Amino acid sequence: MYMEAEIRLIDLFEAVMERPYFYTLGSSYAEAIAYLEGYQNGACCHKIASDDYFPDIKKYQEFKIWLADKFRLEEKAALKSLSEQPGDVFHISLKLYKEFKDAL
Repeated sequence: MYMEAEIRLIDLFEAVMERPYFYTLGSSYAEAIAYLEGYQNGACCHKIASDDYFPDIKKYQEFKIWLADKFRLEEKAALKSLSEQPGDVFHISLKLYKEFKDAL
């Protein structure tokens, strides 16, 4: 008997925020953001971050701009401000990311 499974396509930001323990040592929000920043910077430094090969990087960059505009802060300050919100910062980040994606 075959079971039907729902496949949900997610991008790198969602993957890291949903399962930070896959990408970090301590599963902290700061480590998760550091991982994403390092991934983005590594790809950009090597000029491999084209839309064709790394759409997740472009979307992450656009999300940071969107978040900064929403909170009227600089990009890094906007990401850091999420860690200062009461509640589950990963859930908050994913909720904001969904809002960003829905607006695309």
